[in-house]
Amino acid sequence: MDWIVIFRQGGSPDLEIQPNSRLFDGLLLGFLMRGTMKVQLHFLEYEVTAGDIAVLQPQLMIDTKSLSPDAEIVTVGLSSDFISGFTMMRELVMNDYVRWQPIIRPSAEEVNLQEDLIRLLERFYKKTTSRKKTEMLQYLVAALVSMIAEKYAVRPEKNSVVQSRTHELIDEFYVLISKYAHAERTVSFYADKLHLTPQYLSTFLKQHTGKSVLQWVY
Repeated sequence: MDWIVIFRQGGSPDLEIQPNSRLFDGLLLGFLMRGTMKVQLHFLEYEVTAGDIAVLQPQLMIDTKSLSPDAEIVTVGLSSDFISGFTMMRELVMNDYVRWQPIIRPSAEEVNLQEDLIRLLERFYKKTTSRKKTEMLQYLVAALVSMIAEKYAVRPEKNSVVQSRTHELIDEFYVLISKYAHAERTVSFYADKLHLTPQYLSTFLKQHTGKSVLQWVY
């Protein structure tokens, strides 16, 4: 179906993770059902454990670093067109706090409910096409996203995001490479755009993202 994709992925002792930054033009929800993983989301690295949910807004870089042999992940991708029809989903993808806190940890009760809902969603997704299939899937997706939105809603007000200069600078660099990386590949170009010295920009990115300017550009 053109507005939703669902797939389940398992790790294995022989699985090799290749360096491969990816973008998705929509809302991407990753549910780690079992095991552990390391992933880089929008330049920052996270340790993810079983039960965690990764909430990835449109056009954020995703780079899987490692998966434990027992890891199992269910990924739900929702198109931008679909998201635009739901106020709750639009608010989620526009929330700065979500971008810088993309990993949430539900309670044990919530994890059990979430797993039941995901299994039901997968069954309807694989169901033979019928007149009501799309409508049923949309209701199930709305319930799943509502559970996630509720987790962000109960966060303490004091944490509801004043971006640090670090986050602002990473955002600004990301916008620049999205626009110019196909043509401009020098450190000095990006440093000049950000009103920084090339040495400072290189050190900053290496420290906060683990990669140099040229590694991100290429």
